[in-house]
Amino acid sequence: SLASSASVAVTTSTPPPVVRVSGADRMVSSSSAVTFDASRSLLASGQAVADVPASRVSFSWRCLSSCSLIDLNAADALVGASGPSFTFPAGSLQPGNYVFMVNLTAGGSSASRTVSLEVVSATVDVVLIQPLASYDVLASEKFVATALASSP
Repeated sequence: SLASSASVAVTTSTPPPVVRVSGADRMVSSSSAVTFDASRSLLASGQAVADVPASRVSFSWRCLSSCSLIDLNAADALVGASGPSFTFPAGSLQPGNYVFMVNLTAGGSSASRTVSLEVVSATVDVVLIQPLASYDVLASEKFVATALASSP
């Protein structure tokens, strides 16, 4: 009878977290404050980042595009930002198309998400429509949104 043996190497890895960012991929006026918020991100287990101790997760933010158009104080604050949200003060972003990236590290695994922002001149009116928090529209239904815009 022949005897044989085999060895198997098993490598385990932690799945990456899921990065969710609110306040992204939109158009704003250069006179507006802008907040990006990744606190609704999820760990690989599905647990909300907001529900775990801050010592278990870390965030980093950086600018990828149009960075030279950011006010220097705001740019310095972005580089040092380590929390789940970041706010650009009103007037700190000049008109342009920006791309930012947030990186989330949790449990030895990390994930990133890029977000875009178009900043227009403060003299251009921007209409923002916030989504309804809990309204479902069936495919057979018609949904109409009516808005009125006026100058301040």
